[in-house]
Amino acid sequence: MTSRSTKGRQLSTSIAKPSSPTTSSASSETAVSGAEAPAGAHAEDFKRELLSSLRDDFVSMMRTEVREVLEREMAVVRRDIRAIRSAFEDFKSTANTELATLRNTMGDAERSLTACSDDIETLKREVKRLGVLADSLQNKCEDLESRSRRNNIRIVGVPEGPNSCSTTSVADLLQEAFNLADAPLIDRSHRSLQPVPKQGQRPRTIVARLHYYKDCATILSQAKEKQRIKVKGVTISVYPDYTAQVAKARAAFNGVRQQLRGLEGVRFGIAHPARLRITYNGTEKSFLNPEEAQAYVTQTITPHAARTDRQMPS
Repeated sequence: MTSRSTKGRQLSTSIAKPSSPTTSSASSETAVSGAEAPAGAHAEDFKRELLSSLRDDFVSMMRTEVREVLEREMAVVRRDIRAIRSAFEDFKSTANTELATLRNTMGDAERSLTACSDDIETLKREVKRLGVLADSLQNKCEDLESRSRRNNIRIVGVPEGPNSCSTTSVADLLQEAFNLADAPLIDRSHRSLQPVPKQGQRPRTIVARLHYYKDCATILSQAKEKQRIKVKGVTISVYPDYTAQVAKARAAFNGVRQQLRGLEGVRFGIAHPARLRITYNGTEKSFLNPEEAQAYVTQTITPHAARTDRQMPS
């Protein structure tokens, strides 16, 4: 803008300055020569010079303004970049710290899991060992309880009443029921541990322990042959005194035994505690599983055997 003002003042001065005689003569000469040149040549030159000056000034001004704007904007951008870089550095530092902590935590967790896995394997082996031991102890307890009941019998059908389950009453009842020469010696007897039945309900079972096993075996053998025995106006039944587990295991073979009854050439019985023995065509097989026994009877015996009344003693 300053150069443009200077040039304008110079042009104004040259136009406003009075002409001297020398100038007048020169002007006259110019006027004479101007007749030969176009009258607007000076004006065109002046216009071009003025436009060129204005263009240069405008370009210079725009360049300055753009530079200032760009510098301001770049300062803001640089400030933002520095802030972002600082935040990124803080985030990077925090992330590295947390990552290191996470690595340590993962390492501790991995070591803990390894220790837990080892402990679990140890516990599995121990549980397996204890399971085998528990099964063995359970079987021993079951065997001991069964042996303690070897001299016991269960009498079903004796009416409730005073002294109906005393040792003397039970001994007299057994002597009369089985035609024994002497009354068996009974150590103790009692009713099953159930609520006292009401009038008309089934009487409780009597559990009696005989002193001699020989008497117990004789009574059970005759009871198996007679099944239901009438004595003193009542019908009674006598059974061995099995544990609940043994009784349940033996009862599981009832269906198979029912199919085998009366088949020709078949003898069967249940050995203590709960093993079904089947003899067919001279071949004896033992079964602890009712399903296996049922499959054997269905596939091998039932299609070929005819009905008879033979049976192996239990």
